Amino acid sequence: MRRLLSNFRAAVLSLSLSALVIPTAGMAQTAPAEPGGDPASANLAQTNPDEYAWRLFDFINLQAAPSSAGVPASGKTITQYDDDTATVWETWALASGDGAGQEGSEVFKPDGSDPGTWNNLPRAIRPLKVFSVNLKVASALNESLGFGTRHTLPVNKPAAGRIRPQILLGPGDPTGDFEVRLNQAAFEFTQKNDLYNIEGLTAKFEAAKVANNRDLIQFPQAAKEVKANWVTTTNPKAISADEKARYHWRQVGDTYYKLTGFHVTTKDLKQWFWADFAQEDFETTPGPALPSRDSTTRGAAAPDRGTKDGERKELVGSKWAHYRLRGTQIDFLDASNKPVIVGNTQIEANRADKSSCMTCHFNASMAGVLSDGSLDTLDGGNFVVGEPNAAALGAGSTIKYLQNDFEWSAPIRAQHKTAHP
Repeated sequence: MRRLLSNFRAAVLSLSLSALVIPTAGMAQTAPAEPGGDPASANLAQTNPDEYAWRLFDFINLQAAPSSAGVPASGKTITQYDDDTATVWETWALASGDGAGQEGSEVFKPDGSDPGTWNNLPRAIRPLKVFSVNLKVASALNESLGFGTRHTLPVNKPAAGRIRPQILLGPGDPTGDFEVRLNQAAFEFTQKNDLYNIEGLTAKFEAAKVANNRDLIQFPQAAKEVKANWVTTTNPKAISADEKARYHWRQVGDTYYKLTGFHVTTKDLKQWFWADFAQEDFETTPGPALPSRDSTTRGAAAPDRGTKDGERKELVGSKWAHYRLRGTQIDFLDASNKPVIVGNTQIEANRADKSSCMTCHFNASMAGVLSDGSLDTLDGGNFVVGEPNAAALGAGSTIKYLQNDFEWSAPIRAQHKTAHP
């Protein structure tokens, strides 16, 4: 018996040691896993949303491995990076396109074709970086000019008749300075469920009506999306030492761009989890904008405060130390029943003090096709806050619009499927 116990203890010790990997010189280190999609992440998102936001930040902004989509470079921490190199999220699937169209998109292609598989995304060579217009800003401008608030892109196969006029531009660059990317879970769900063209979306709407199922489209918990804004450097043909030190930056052609801010959203919660980040120069400028909210870095007693308010301690000394958490959102209203406001001075230009990620994305929806060939959706550009108008989706058993599970990219960017040889 003693020998059996001795052998058992030896086996347990052997298994324990084999599971404990201690990096040594020359030993390859395992890249960190993407947060999200599990009960622990959902609990943290619900109970400590600011901390969860920074955990996401620290992963998605790791330097990306070459030739892969969504994989961090081995052995590099958040404070270790090479100049002009993509982050993890910059290698996710590109949902937006070039300028005012979908050219270059890897998800919602101009011809509405199948985006293929994640592993076949072209990452073998450095992919060309393209920037889209900011459709939310464009919709606000269209609203002010009397063209309506819907911010769908012009489609490639319009019906006969008058085309709905649109003005498409971004806050800094008329040709676009904006990009939207989906992680693997969101990309694969979109591809497998035919949500990448207008025909697939309208088919889902019809199927939901037949099944009387308002929740027909439900992304997996691991799904994520990043919406980011870039502006050119002070001298667009060069980058200063100060900008290099305080910004994540990329060279596109002969022009230099710096990252001014981004939203990250995850399906860890039923109504998704939302977080907004901004570089310190654009935190509340240009206004109007509310002060940033971050329980982890604001105030002398904040548990993860760096050398000053807003600075995260693990980022001190790096370019990422100059990015601030503007706020998080896990519900439409706060504990005082006031609307939760989360806005970015670049992504919600001129409306950063009156924007709610969750309320806006509640309206992400689909129905049939309008006379101008575009997809019929609820308004997405009117900067609503607080409790959404659930009745707009339909009353009782009537499904007037089908929600796309708080995800706007498909309804606003999908194009008609065109014939292929």
